[in-house]
Amino acid sequence: MPVRLHVQQVIDASPEKVFATIADLHAAGSWLPGCSKLEVMTSGPYGKGTRWRETRKIYGREATEEFVVTGLEPLRVIELHCDGRKGASGNVDYYFRYDIEPLQQGTLLKLEGRIEPAGWFGKIMAPLMKGAFQQALNRDHAALKAHVEKAG
Repeated sequence: MPVRLHVQQVIDASPEKVFATIADLHAAGSWLPGCSKLEVMTSGPYGKGTRWRETRKIYGREATEEFVVTGLEPLRVIELHCDGRKGASGNVDYYFRYDIEPLQQGTLLKLEGRIEPAGWFGKIMAPLMKGAFQQALNRDHAALKAHVEKAG
């Protein structure tokens, strides 16, 4: 059974600014909590098919995961997939969907996440790790908000 995660963040900035910040992978390593290295693997503008490896410290150890943009509606929707078999997670698939919604003042950023473990060990561990995953996503979104709002 998949583990589901949700984050909503109101950001005092335009949807254009929020989208541009998420899409600027070269700068993400400077504000993303716990990210020690971010390697963009594709060239060209951010879009469907863009790939990167993200290394973070988790429980005192470095873990690298590979992400790919699987869907994109500029300024509105970003869909990501992380295949754990290409990284530290092993038999786990992560799916994320960002919805970027304009408000009268600012932007509502919503994230829906889904973790789909394979194998008996992953199926036992994923629900136990849900709290840690949720906390990490909350930290990421708080850092995104602070970064975007500070940039003005």
